[in-house]
Amino acid sequence: MMNWADSKLNNSFADEGRIFLNYVLRAEPEPYLVKRYADALRQVNADQPLDLPVLINRFPSLLLFVEPLGKGRTQYQKELIKRIQYAVSLAETDPSGAGAFCEIENNNILVSLISIGVAVLTEILVLPFRLINTFWGK
Repeated sequence: MMNWADSKLNNSFADEGRIFLNYVLRAEPEPYLVKRYADALRQVNADQPLDLPVLINRFPSLLLFVEPLGKGRTQYQKELIKRIQYAVSLAETDPSGAGAFCEIENNNILVSLISIGVAVLTEILVLPFRLINTFWGK
């Protein structure tokens, strides 16, 4: 039987799962995906949810600013990368996440080029924050 502390920890993993899955899917994840994320963390014996900045809890897309470059330098960064990878793996194996990983819409070439341009510009603008976080963040 699950005690109160285990239940609270599981809810915290679910909250973290919602944040990471929302980040990779760019949409609110299905509840069963969030549950699968929490179950996956229990399977790998994760100690506790990551201590994420308060704004990221409210706006998961802000993870883009703190996601470290490369493999990460600190233990926290390495764990953050690992948990994002868990979310990506879960999302890409689920039919509800297909739209985030496969371009299945029939956009014309101009819309596709604009979409790529916005993605590249976003990465360029966010790069200084990611560099600072990678070398001087927690």
